[in-house]
Amino acid sequence: EAGTYKVKVIADNCASSAQTSNEITVAVVTSLSTNGSYNILGVKCYDIALSGNNLANRTNDFADSFVKPYSFKYDNSFTNLSYAVLSDPDRLISVLPQPSTTSGTGTGTIAFNVTFSSNVRTIVGEGGSATARIAASYTDNTGADKVAYIDVKVQDNTCCDGAVIAGGAFDYASDYPANNGSTAGDGAKAGGAYNTSAVNWSTQLNAGTGATSSTALDTYFTAANQDLCVYKLNYINHDSQYGAWSWADAVNKCADGTAANGVATDGWYLPNLRELLQIYNALGGTDDTAVDFDNLIEPDYVENTAEPLLATYYWSSTEWTTGTYAYHFDFSNSGRYNYWKDAPYFYVRCVKRM
Repeated sequence: EAGTYKVKVIADNCASSAQTSNEITVAVVTSLSTNGSYNILGVKCYDIALSGNNLANRTNDFADSFVKPYSFKYDNSFTNLSYAVLSDPDRLISVLPQPSTTSGTGTGTIAFNVTFSSNVRTIVGEGGSATARIAASYTDNTGADKVAYIDVKVQDNTCCDGAVIAGGAFDYASDYPANNGSTAGDGAKAGGAYNTSAVNWSTQLNAGTGATSSTALDTYFTAANQDLCVYKLNYINHDSQYGAWSWADAVNKCADGTAANGVATDGWYLPNLRELLQIYNALGGTDDTAVDFDNLIEPDYVENTAEPLLATYYWSSTEWTTGTYAYHFDFSNSGRYNYWKDAPYFYVRCVKRM
């Protein structure tokens, strides 16, 4: 139960007499409310990508470091901030330091690092999954004791908050007509924002109803040999009568995580034209109906109800004419067309590579 308790710790090492600690006071809080914008930000899922798994193109998220960045976000004053691991039955986390700053005012974030066990891949194992809950306890601006938390999953399968399309990622081919000084081929992962010459693009990439063929597109795109995670929700502009966005907003809001799960470091981006066609074909789109997103949903990774892709236009990251036009994709019939970038008429669905 919630309340304040006095605690003593007795340690018996079996070699000498037991040692008793000084008495300390512990406050127990039962509420786990995130209390508005007081919360913990960071990656919610890490893939250990063991070699025996059949998803061979994934990346081991611990290959570079076992230390991962997180932050406590606040939108009002607070005191008594401390961190704890509320649940970690498999001992995924080895070090969780206490904050050097325990109070604050206004709005902001306090960064901290979480060190995962160097044996994390062994702990989880091939085909396995484990979860730890990281918490931040604090006293909010009303004087109430609160706990914000984040559940972090480590698993040997794709961490996708949406639907996974096997082999769905595509890069721009070497003959993609880029003229902005970028290197063709890495565009999709960086947002795919290549300025292009207008040479033959209206006939090469535009297509009408029922154009599920990739023949024309494959001239300019090449398979990246990576799976594609399609985010579970559309990003709706509630300030627009159309609910849609301009092209620049679409690119930027995917890249900074706003249009996905809010985590920029997760690698979200606006899909290129070839990837949108791959999504359409994989989901089995038909004329005049919303594309059935549920048939590719990974239930273990999606915490909330996913939305279908609407039978309408979505922005792609593929540009047409420098500074003026970009392509959009019609999910009612797989048509792809170019249009003025500043037009706030098209929907947004972000993707990332697995």
